[in-house]
Amino acid sequence: MNPEGFNVKQQIEKEMNSAFKNYSEFFGLDADDLESKKTLDVGAGSAFFTQYVRDKLHNTEAYALDMLKRRKDNPEWFICQDAQDTHLPDESFDLITAKSMFPMFIQPEYPTKSYGIEMDYKNFIEEMLRILKPGGTLMFDISTPEGIIKLNLKYSESEEETQKIKNKAENCKIIIDYLNSLNSENIFCELIPKKSDGYIVKIIKLLA
Repeated sequence: MNPEGFNVKQQIEKEMNSAFKNYSEFFGLDADDLESKKTLDVGAGSAFFTQYVRDKLHNTEAYALDMLKRRKDNPEWFICQDAQDTHLPDESFDLITAKSMFPMFIQPEYPTKSYGIEMDYKNFIEEMLRILKPGGTLMFDISTPEGIIKLNLKYSESEEETQKIKNKAENCKIIIDYLNSLNSENIFCELIPKKSDGYIVKIIKLLA
């Protein structure tokens, strides 16, 4: 039973609007980018952004992916899979977004684990490029080594914690170097500085 005065439909509407505004501003997207493209949001959580694109922009080819089932309604457009092994067909999507998801790959140890699954950023990138259409775009965010140090070092209470933070920052630098190395005749990769410490990574799979 809902508490008195609580309207579930209004709350979902509020969450959808907030998610769309948040994603649009974060990635620099607008309705024109989303209305007619086949999209996938990775690490989607409750998938309110995808729900907005489907319900408000009437795009029935918008999908969400997360390794955990986070919705009770279990819609057919919500895909529960590991982002490193999606089991989706090759060259399926025009636009793939992954907001606040990629940082889970940046840990003191490499490769790391999350929910019992080994996490390797190279596997993630390769899988996203596999399911991205030629001409399609992949967008996600990443910290900077300096940002990791700045954010975490002041809370360190031991030499061991300090070393883990430094290892995490070093792994972040290695990943950024890897992303820059992706540029080729088939791939364009751009790291766009955010206002805060970090980048929006924009990878385009170039047409053959």
